[in-house]
Amino acid sequence: QKWPATYNWLQSRAVIKSIMGVDKRRTLPLAYSESLQAWWKSFNVKETVNTQGRVWVLCDLFSQYQEPKVGKAVLESLNAMGLEVEAVFLESSPRALISQGLLDEAKQGLLHIVQQLEGWSNGDYIVGIEPSELLTWRDEAKDLLKDSLPETQHTPQGSIKAWSESVLSYEELVLALAKSNQLSKFKKLNRKVWLHVHCHQKALANPVESQKALELIPGVGVEMISSGCCGMSGDFGYKHYEVSKLIANQVLLPTLEQASSDDWIVATGTSCRHQLAGLGQYSALHIAQVFNQVIEDS
Repeated sequence: QKWPATYNWLQSRAVIKSIMGVDKRRTLPLAYSESLQAWWKSFNVKETVNTQGRVWVLCDLFSQYQEPKVGKAVLESLNAMGLEVEAVFLESSPRALISQGLLDEAKQGLLHIVQQLEGWSNGDYIVGIEPSELLTWRDEAKDLLKDSLPETQHTPQGSIKAWSESVLSYEELVLALAKSNQLSKFKKLNRKVWLHVHCHQKALANPVESQKALELIPGVGVEMISSGCCGMSGDFGYKHYEVSKLIANQVLLPTLEQASSDDWIVATGTSCRHQLAGLGQYSALHIAQVFNQVIEDS
C-alpha cells in the first residue's frame, strides 16, 4: 500500500515482467493509494431503525487493493439495502495459495477467516465478493479444515460442512432478500446488460442466479453470454498470452462485438474483467456496481 505509483511503474517495466514470467503485452492490475479498509473506516454508515439483518462481507485481497471500487460498491450497496454490514478484511488469498500447492498456508488463512467471524450469530449472512475466493468454502475448505474443525465441532453455523456451504455470492444474497421480501426498491434502468459468469460459478454454483438477480432491476434486459473460460484463469493469461487470447476469441470477444456503446457488460470475476479490459478494451462491472447505482434512497 506504500508508494503505489512507484509499484505501478516498476511492474510495467519489461524487465520486471520478464522476471515474473508475465508476457510483455499484458498490463498488470494497478495498486491504489487508498485501500478498501481505509475507505471503510471513514465511510458514513447509514443507520437504519429496522435493519434487514446483518451481513459479514469477506473482502478479498483483489477487492481491497486492486479493485477497491468493486469492494466499495459491495459494502455501500448492502448498507443502502438496510443491512448491518460487518467487513472482514482478508490477509491472504486461500484460493491463490491452493493454486500454488501451499495447502498448509491456505488452511491457516481459512482458519484466520473463521476466527474473524467469531461474532457471527444465527440468521446472519456471510457474503464473498470474488467468486474463486468465496467458492473455496464450498469446495476445498471442508477437506482442508476437517482436522482443525471437525464436522461435530461448533463453528459460526454448526458443522464446518454446513457453515462453509452457506457462504453466498452477492447475487445469491440479493435473491435471498427478494425471496423474503426484504429487498430494496430499485430505480428503472433501461439498459441491456451482457453477462459473463466466472468459471468457478459455472462449476460450483448456478450461473443463472446472476442473471435472475440482475433481472430484478426494472427495465434491464440481460444477455447471458454462452462462453466458457474467458482465457485468463488466474495468472495463466498473463503468462500465456497467445493461448489466452485464442480462448477469449472463441465466444466471449466475438459476442461482445454485438454490444452497443450504451450497453453495460458485467463480468463476475476479477480476472475476467481484466481480460476484457486487456484484450477488448471493455470496461466490465462487478454485479454489485450495477445494484449500487439503482438502489432508491429511502
